Amino acid sequence: MSSPSSKLDAKENFKRLIVEHNGDGTNPEVKGALDELVRLAAEKRGNCVDGADAWSPAHSMAINEGRWRSITTPPFPGKLPDDATGMSKFTLGRMSFGMFKPTKLVCAVEDIFNILHPVDENEEGLLSNGIAGRRRSSIASPAGDLPNWIQTYNLEVMIEIETPSVKLPAKLTNYGFCFPETPTRLAVKFSEGKLEPRFDLSSSVNAALSAAWRDIS
Repeated sequence: MSSPSSKLDAKENFKRLIVEHNGDGTNPEVKGALDELVRLAAEKRGNCVDGADAWSPAHSMAINEGRWRSITTPPFPGKLPDDATGMSKFTLGRMSFGMFKPTKLVCAVEDIFNILHPVDENEEGLLSNGIAGRRRSSIASPAGDLPNWIQTYNLEVMIEIETPSVKLPAKLTNYGFCFPETPTRLAVKFSEGKLEPRFDLSSSVNAALSAAWRDIS
């Protein structure tokens, strides 16, 4: 196959290879396709100052805002063998950084969404309780300056929790915030997490699911 000749071709080639290799971002073909896409994107920008690339997407909050679906293999450590449908599997303890128990329950990952948006009034409390208080020591640059912006960063993971009787549809949300670490890289700090069912606990239709949820809660 010839090398992609345009950024659009390179993007389509990258997406195709991601699907073929089940989201494995470490696969040599996937990495090669991504390198080619980055090279073509850099050529198209062509805006260099004294030989240095002046592109700085991390400094623009508007560019990063949105709900972004992950298309690569989940990055959590301790990955277990995939299930029969190709979904990645981890223990609940690994996925929640030890926040939720039973930690040895096995979870299959259906989808991951990275959600970035401006901090609203309801989230100001998170920033003031232990997060904003550490801003000057953990977020500030060596010069002591605060970043250009701080944005809410929530990681939503749609999972199925395997129990002896049923598989429980659930959502694991890790709450945090992000800020520009370099012109092209964001830093993320998480503050707390929430595990909740993706079904109505009060509905009689979900009686078996509700009973299994109470057993593990």
